[in-house]
Amino acid sequence: MATRKAPKKVLIGYELGGHDNDSYMLGEETRPAATDAERQYFDWRFTKDGGQHPATCPQCGRKTDPDYIDPHFKLRRKRMDMSATYDDYVIVSERFRDFCIERAIAGIEFVALPSQPKHFRLVVRNVLEVDLEASVGVRQQCYCDRCGEYAGVFGTGGLRFKGVEGPIQGFFRTDLEFAQAHELGPVLIIDCELAAAMKAAKFRGLCLNKIEL
Repeated sequence: MATRKAPKKVLIGYELGGHDNDSYMLGEETRPAATDAERQYFDWRFTKDGGQHPATCPQCGRKTDPDYIDPHFKLRRKRMDMSATYDDYVIVSERFRDFCIERAIAGIEFVALPSQPKHFRLVVRNVLEVDLEASVGVRQQCYCDRCGEYAGVFGTGGLRFKGVEGPIQGFFRTDLEFAQAHELGPVLIIDCELAAAMKAAKFRGLCLNKIEL
């Protein structure tokens, strides 16, 4: 009896990420979780000037202000062209920014960092909607009735996207954010041609992983 071959996987693009830079955009001021209700989300919280941090949910601690930038942000590892803070802000170098501008890549922005003039926050506006029914292994946990979001979202290994059946073209982020509380952030996805160009440019700190259907 002939063995049925598994269907050939389709490469749709690459997940793009950066090594951690040992930094926090939300600052250095924190407090332990004060109650069992708080501890179910995370065991500590960011604070600001001794009180509630203005960019986080007061209950679960997840980020609620997508545009927040600390004017005194300290980037502890500055040699990488692409990196990520522990609270999932993607930070890029002038070299990476110039690479993207030269290629006129649509749907991305570079936000200046007042305290780090040669580095920028990368913001991606193009969105791929995660198909929760078709995706494998996505888990949403710890719903917060204060901000109306899940404080924990996990499982990026089997993602599927609505309307995507073949290779993508462009630079995208997922609509869902993954990780826990203040660590939550979207998956960044780029097309194969752009991934090859970035790999050839040998950007320091950059990570690329295949996304296949």
